[in-house]
Amino acid sequence: LKVENDTIKKVYNKLKSTVKIRVESFYNNKITYVDEGERYVKEDGSIENKSMVLSEKTTFYYNGAKQNYDNLKNILKKDMIMIFAYNDDRTGFDYAVIIEPEDYRLGTYIEAIVLADSKTSKKLAFNQVLTDKGTYKLTDEAYARKHFLEPGATVGFVINDDNEIVKVSAKINPTTNITIESAVGTKITYKENKEINPAGTGMNTKDAIDAIKEPTGTITGTMTLPEKIKYYYNGTECNYEDLKDILKRNTSIVFSHNSSNYSTNNSNNYSNKDEYEYYEYAVVFDPSYSEPEKVESVALFVQRNQSLADIPVIRDGKVLSIKDVKQNDIVYLVTDIWDNNKYMLVVDDTVNGEITNILPDKITPKTVHIDGVNYELGEYFNPDKLNHSFGAFDVGDNIIAFLGYDGKVIDMEYPGNEDNSDFAIVLNSYKQMTSDSKGSTRFIHTAKLLTADGRTATYDTVYDASSYKGKLVRFRDVNGKLVLDSVTLVTPGNVKINKGERKINSEYVADNVKVFNLISNEEDEEARAEILEFSELPDGQIPKEKILYINRAGDFQDINVIMTSDIYNEKQKPAIVKDMNIIETDAFFRKSYTYTYTLLVGDKEYQYNKAIGNAGIGSIVDVELSSKGIEKVGMGKKAEAVGNVIQAMDTKRIKIQNEIHWLKPRFYIYFINESGEISKVDMAAIEKNKNYESVSIFYDKDKEEGGKVEAIVIKE
Repeated sequence: LKVENDTIKKVYNKLKSTVKIRVESFYNNKITYVDEGERYVKEDGSIENKSMVLSEKTTFYYNGAKQNYDNLKNILKKDMIMIFAYNDDRTGFDYAVIIEPEDYRLGTYIEAIVLADSKTSKKLAFNQVLTDKGTYKLTDEAYARKHFLEPGATVGFVINDDNEIVKVSAKINPTTNITIESAVGTKITYKENKEINPAGTGMNTKDAIDAIKEPTGTITGTMTLPEKIKYYYNGTECNYEDLKDILKRNTSIVFSHNSSNYSTNNSNNYSNKDEYEYYEYAVVFDPSYSEPEKVESVALFVQRNQSLADIPVIRDGKVLSIKDVKQNDIVYLVTDIWDNNKYMLVVDDTVNGEITNILPDKITPKTVHIDGVNYELGEYFNPDKLNHSFGAFDVGDNIIAFLGYDGKVIDMEYPGNEDNSDFAIVLNSYKQMTSDSKGSTRFIHTAKLLTADGRTATYDTVYDASSYKGKLVRFRDVNGKLVLDSVTLVTPGNVKINKGERKINSEYVADNVKVFNLISNEEDEEARAEILEFSELPDGQIPKEKILYINRAGDFQDINVIMTSDIYNEKQKPAIVKDMNIIETDAFFRKSYTYTYTLLVGDKEYQYNKAIGNAGIGSIVDVELSSKGIEKVGMGKKAEAVGNVIQAMDTKRIKIQNEIHWLKPRFYIYFINESGEISKVDMAAIEKNKNYESVSIFYDKDKEEGGKVEAIVIKE
């Protein structure tokens, strides 16, 4: 072969003569086989078998790895394919490759470096892998062996004609995995999470001496990264000079050892050669960052993360404690790609200014200009804050943008918001008796809270909180525990909501208002509640029993907290039958039936095991929910209207068949694609004037009784 830059440019000639056989049996080093190239058919129609004793001088390969002669008895089985390469004088064989029969039929065997999977690259699907040979999809059978796809390792694959991986082998060469603690240029301090002798790590002599064995079984040391090997980063080859801009704390590096210098008989020992000859290549991976959290309440954040109290907390390069986190900080948990060496990264980076542009448009915002400076929106930024959603930010608004570790926008808010982070609804309470070494007993009290940031978690409390279940409270921190103070509910009189002017009656609603919607608070059940945006509330006159509390704050006494009572009548929701299975069983005198339904309520699936009248897959049924799940299911509903084209639609109305139907403030759109798969979609997925197979409209109650649309089912 002529090879340039790891690419085969030309094939000159076949140097070895080969013979292919199919194994019939193997015993006591003797193989019985069929010569696939010279089959001899006997007079009775059977194929003549041949036999030979396998020579110890022949090198045997299986699944991309060299095999010991004694191990052949554990490998060779009937119908396996063996390809032998003759030696120069054709008196024997130099080597033989053993191939599983299905491997030989299903595709081409390659060896490739695993450069990324779905865990290390968000660009890949869960069943994809990026290698130095290309990107491949794993079949179901190969996915079951995904644990062999070690990041950075060279692995054997069988690729079928559809460019899918159908077989996966263990890694070909041994690897060393290290995590960087610090880096100056290409000189690093690192950890290797492995119980091995430092002198056998593949480092040069000086670096091996620097390594220190720690009680945890890790090896720490310093080294200058070898220059004369190939490096990969972000799925492509990278220059050695670029490494200094890549390396940071928790960067992971996988070194693949040069098999010619690695002895499997003497663990991790190498011949005395230059450092670059210990390795064939190295793959560099960025640290793994969790979803960012914007700290609304320091007391709640510290309590939720008590298990992380001992890990390093780093802000601006300084090591702090978890108690040093401040309100509005952006916090990440950072690990290496093996989920080890965890630390907390705290970012305090904000931009204040006027939104001067939103690109490419407000429908699909990707970047925002603040005072003319371009900022990219981060992966976890809520696009509803900038698109055409009601109440979204717009050009000309003065805002505060909170940036993440990569300089991308994590969140936005208006400046000067009144603090409402100390409000919560108590969903449940618990107490547990404990005793100390002296036999003294006491109760530990905890409460499950829905807090203003939308999080649900359980916190230590100073007192028993059982009397507060289902109630709105304000909390304060006392020595690491919460004291809950009840909020006295003052039910307002007439309430009229004007979302366009952002007012309730004549009072202005703060930009950061929190709406606590209590859905249910049944005895002996956990209370159910949610946090709503002001834009999600119904417009116009609101029944007085639906508004339980309004809080005002600041110099202007703007409304910053609202508590509502099941504002959307959430105890009953429209669900679609996503799947159903009915099993008929013969009893002695009659047949019995077992029912299993999968019901989709919004984005969430529920199982239901009782018969549902007049319902099949794709039917709409009303369900009653509690904290335990589905309590009751109605019969399949009849559509109020059915058409093929959505002529017009906004947040309040939909027009089909030349008739306008009014929408509930919260309604669901269910979409059935051509394959019959059912999912909930939002309005952005709907195409006006497109000819669908059907568009069905379902009301919450009779139209004559003031009913509105609660569900739309679109069939592609």
